[in-house]
Amino acid sequence: MTLALAEGGLVHTHAEMERAFQRQPEGPTKFQTPRRQQSTSPRPKSADNTLRVHQVDPPPQREQRLFGHRSEVDKIVARKRRDQITAVLRDTNAGACRTDDAVLYVAEIIPHFAIACGQDGFWFALWEWIEANTPLVSRADVTEMVSDVLQALPRYNSVSTGRRMRVTIEQYDRLGLSHIRPDGWSRKRLDEHLDARRAKKVKEQRHACRESKTRRELSIAQLKPWKLPNAPCKSRAAFYREPENVRDALIAQAREAAAARQ
Repeated sequence: MTLALAEGGLVHTHAEMERAFQRQPEGPTKFQTPRRQQSTSPRPKSADNTLRVHQVDPPPQREQRLFGHRSEVDKIVARKRRDQITAVLRDTNAGACRTDDAVLYVAEIIPHFAIACGQDGFWFALWEWIEANTPLVSRADVTEMVSDVLQALPRYNSVSTGRRMRVTIEQYDRLGLSHIRPDGWSRKRLDEHLDARRAKKVKEQRHACRESKTRRELSIAQLKPWKLPNAPCKSRAAFYREPENVRDALIAQAREAAAARQ
């Protein structure tokens, strides 16, 4: 099909009309402009029309985690565990460690000094501790161990610390540890041990105050006064058939015998 103009004499074929619609505009339109180019932000831009961002290298993640902001609770726990590690070291070695295990103790103490002292006082406190407890460890070895700890921070909770230091239950009781769990002891087993130790301590305090027996221990069922050598009765039923004054005398005698056995 063709379209003819009578006066102009111009003839446009269908193919020419299609080519006319396919022509691109000379300049970019609003819809073809990149979104960043359309932005009216006052921030400076580079030659390639992109925003300039100053690249700042962040501190290593491990170092930031180790020397970062710590709460007061974390610092208190780190100080207590640091002191208890020192107590285990001096108890195991009868003083300062001068064997090959000194390197293990230094590696164990590093995270706790970092948390308790922060980045400013870390090195001073660490050197002071090393001179007093592990004097044979060189400064080069300490610097290398600190770098290794920053790269791969170990677990420093009570379970892992007790396992690496091979803390025994005897040391746990004798040194009065609280933030280092004995090696191989579960939480349930340790709680049962602590309950028994607490009950024993209460009983010792009661004995010191001359309260040698509890009410249950001083009960007739526990004293069994009918088993005394001079008791006229030989059974519980016969004991209760005795007169009241006889029963009271036997109970008092049984209590005196129980106090003498302490």
